[in-house]
Amino acid sequence: MTQEQLLENMFATAQELGIELRLTRMDGTSPGGVCKLHDRWILIVDVNAPLADRLDLLASCLRQRPEIETIYLRPQVRDLIEQ
Repeated sequence: MTQEQLLENMFATAQELGIELRLTRMDGTSPGGVCKLHDRWILIVDVNAPLADRLDLLASCLRQRPEIETIYLRPQVRDLIEQ
């Protein structure tokens, strides 16, 4: 599985968990971040950030969600989240 495919799988998983994704163009120095606004989780991802940084951001966000253990993930995605 390519890194781009990993990223797409992780985006789909985040959406499945109810995390709202906002893909935006920033300066590329930070991959983005996650925040809670009222009762919604929002993940802001800088599309200009390096792919490895965006993968790390998504893995960190998903790692914090306890319900991640209850859904099916491809083995490569689960490995990245558990690192």
